[in-house]
Amino acid sequence: MRALRENPEWMVAVRALILGEELLQLPVRFDAFVVQQMGFNERTEARMDRLESHVSGLNAGQTRIEARMDRQERDMSTIKGALARWSVERSEESLPMEMGLEYVRTLSEGDLARLARSDGRDLTMGEIRSFRRADLVVEARDDSGTVFIALEASFTGDVRDSDRARRNARLLTEFTGHPAIPVVASVRNVNEVAELVDSGDIYWYELEERDYVVE
Repeated sequence: MRALRENPEWMVAVRALILGEELLQLPVRFDAFVVQQMGFNERTEARMDRLESHVSGLNAGQTRIEARMDRQERDMSTIKGALARWSVERSEESLPMEMGLEYVRTLSEGDLARLARSDGRDLTMGEIRSFRRADLVVEARDDSGTVFIALEASFTGDVRDSDRARRNARLLTEFTGHPAIPVVASVRNVNEVAELVDSGDIYWYELEERDYVVE
């Protein structure tokens, strides 16, 4: 052992004989493996970064598509609502007849504004504005006298339509002293509105879906 310590080259030769070349090369190979793995990890991380960026781009694209579809849906809803109001405006005289009433006149926005100003002193400006923008208000007559129709139109009748129709009917009665019938004009109704129709709380003026189909 002393001789090996005194002669380092002998120590190297003995180590080679005992351990063999493979074991002697193991540290070098391990270092090379570590370097290789580091490079692999760097490439993997770069690839993951690119993938993450790609996914982020896809998500952004999907968000833009969804936003565009939402705008288109709102636009279609607005168009359908406008068509529904146009349909009932054409039917302003036949509507009372279907309800067993005689048509007298259609109240303009100015007529409604004057009613609200003279008799609706407790209303806020927002409530007055909403009242005078009713989709359709018709004065009619039955055997008992004057009857008003407070109508809100939509492609699909929802709670907002039924609430507005009932509120406008209540205000018309308060302003004029005559009964008023809340009406929802639509192709179809949500469940809450259908229940109000079934209970007789509002009248449903059914619109034809074929009027909204472009041929």
